[in-house]
Amino acid sequence: MAACLLLGGPLGPLLAWPHVATAAPSTPAFDDPEPVVSHDGIVQLSWSGPPGDYEVRLDERVFYRGRLPSAHLSGLREGDYTVSIRARDDGGWSPWSPAKHITVRHHSLPLVFSLMALGLLTFGGTAVVVLRSSRRSA
Repeated sequence: MAACLLLGGPLGPLLAWPHVATAAPSTPAFDDPEPVVSHDGIVQLSWSGPPGDYEVRLDERVFYRGRLPSAHLSGLREGDYTVSIRARDDGGWSPWSPAKHITVRHHSLPLVFSLMALGLLTFGGTAVVVLRSSRRSA
């Protein structure tokens, strides 16, 4: 009799019907799983996975939570990184994806200064040509 009263009370639906657990979503996968080498500290990531929320972690620190299957990383210092993703729906979180490796190797300072000098020479030469042609036409 106590069981009948309990089933008729506020907990009745929970006790009367077996609880059906939903499975966790499938693990998302990067569209391009190959390692990435960046020379400017910027990386664009995209993946495919089940609809729902995503988390992306960079070296064990979550830096993105959202519904879009892409993320943009910028301002990375020189070094090696790993990135992984997981998805969430009503069934909970999926396992983390296999890690994607990112290597950031900024351009060397001699190359940067050489390109800046070349740009300065180009700008200076263009300015001289423009000034000379404007004097002739005046």
